[in-house]
Amino acid sequence: AAAPAPHAVPLRDKGVYLITGGLGGIGLSLARFLAQHHHARLVLSGRTGVPDPARWDDWLAEHGPADPTSARITALRAVEAVGGEVVAVPADVTDTEAVRSLVRAAVDRFGRLDGIVHAAGLTGGGGLIEALTPDEFERTVAPKVTGARALLDATADLDLDFLALFSSLTTVDSWDGAADYTAGNAFLDALAHQARRQGRTEVQAIDWTGWLDTGMTAEPGQSPTEAGTFLTEPEGHAVFLAVLATGLPQVHVSVADLHAVVEQARRFAHGAAAATTPAEREVPAAVPAADDPDSGHDRPSAMGDLVPAQTPVEAHLCEVFQRVMGFDRIGRTDNFFALGGNSLLALDLIGQVRRHYATQILLRDFFSQPTVAGLAGLVAAGQASADAHPEVTP
Repeated sequence: AAAPAPHAVPLRDKGVYLITGGLGGIGLSLARFLAQHHHARLVLSGRTGVPDPARWDDWLAEHGPADPTSARITALRAVEAVGGEVVAVPADVTDTEAVRSLVRAAVDRFGRLDGIVHAAGLTGGGGLIEALTPDEFERTVAPKVTGARALLDATADLDLDFLALFSSLTTVDSWDGAADYTAGNAFLDALAHQARRQGRTEVQAIDWTGWLDTGMTAEPGQSPTEAGTFLTEPEGHAVFLAVLATGLPQVHVSVADLHAVVEQARRFAHGAAAATTPAEREVPAAVPAADDPDSGHDRPSAMGDLVPAQTPVEAHLCEVFQRVMGFDRIGRTDNFFALGGNSLLALDLIGQVRRHYATQILLRDFFSQPTVAGLAGLVAAGQASADAHPEVTP
């Protein structure tokens, strides 16, 4: 799509912008972009803050570059280095009064507030909804639900150019294991439409697909943990501008054809396989082509020799991997992400395994060992735990 005309995007030179979740991957990425191209003055909030700027050099010397706080300090300096003015403010967006104080702090510091990006949020535990406690569910949805409502209330008397609510494409593709995360994002979508009906024309919900190397699962300074059909940072920045220029209350952002995404979700809901071929999921060019150029089903030759399953459980899990990934053959040591997998496909795969083996497996545990062999170990551990702690029926 053509880039929006500069006058159509509601961004100002030296504009004042508040980004909740601003010390996370996407928040910092947008901050650098706004600083470089618009000399923005930025208030970045997060659950954890950073030391006073006067102590940054000492902190870096004492803790080294691998420390998470050191990485945030380095990222903030990078924002300043490209032309931005930045203030980091710790704030809990689930605290209504803290959000009011955050908005006041931005206005007091810079004299005005031009726009807000609400990117604060948690990904959730990756568990099935019946396994979630009310407290776990609330913990995931609160930053989005309470935070967004608090921002709307706190800015009722301000003339904002935009208030962008960062939602997710999970509200469209309905993947297993993301009920809490999806619910929070669905609320943001509905809130944007309600706000429009009440005259808040600056409010928009953006249903994002993933950003490569950034996002809730990435911290500043980390290397990528997975490959998939995600947006690059420049693509994310361009989409952000394009969405603002539309003026629409809600916009879906998808790398793949959205109709195909919706159809795939419908098939998942009825227990069908994820995709017939890797091409249907737009596997990125980084995944080598199969030996047979006409197949599209063959396991990539760059994966090396196929290591066959060693147990009945591994044999079954190979079949699950094949259905979800769209390959004819999968070996016990093949890496899920190297095959082109992403977080959304992982949710489907883990959901199928949970249902078949009636055991709880956390998504983060699979991410640490994303192979058939690793998943078989998680299944065995889950079953052993269930045997050691059987349910007692009264």
